[in-house]
Amino acid sequence: MSRSRIRQLLVALAAVTAAACDSGNTPVVPTPPDPAPTITETFSGTVGQNGAVTFNFTTKAAGQVTARLALQTPDETIPMGFSLGEWNGLACEVKIRNDNALVGAIIAGNVSGAGTLCASYYDVGRIPDPNPNPVRLTFEIVLVHP
Repeated sequence: MSRSRIRQLLVALAAVTAAACDSGNTPVVPTPPDPAPTITETFSGTVGQNGAVTFNFTTKAAGQVTARLALQTPDETIPMGFSLGEWNGLACEVKIRNDNALVGAIIAGNVSGAGTLCASYYDVGRIPDPNPNPVRLTFEIVLVHP
């Protein structure tokens, strides 16, 4: 058998093999899973000079957690402390904080799965001296999480 004849047979064999492997279907690209549904929770309270309030909440899955300072009355101009953290069973271990938060401030982070988190609102020494008229700020925090 001549070399050219062998080459022709090899080319024909390669073509048959390639055709046999082609199923004619286009590759399927997997679709990512739907993100976990989000939960919106609103927490509110009142804080005086050097006061603080902490709220616990539970995430059901991995995803983004967003907290927004939605309301602060009667004085929106006083910068306050606002944080997100992880509840350890005894206290809130702060992970993200803003010690100059005004109404509309947002803090956000990601969680890797289900767990108990916490949000805090606190005076960082900016609420005026309470004598003779104590200042108390009413606030509202809106949390969105998986």
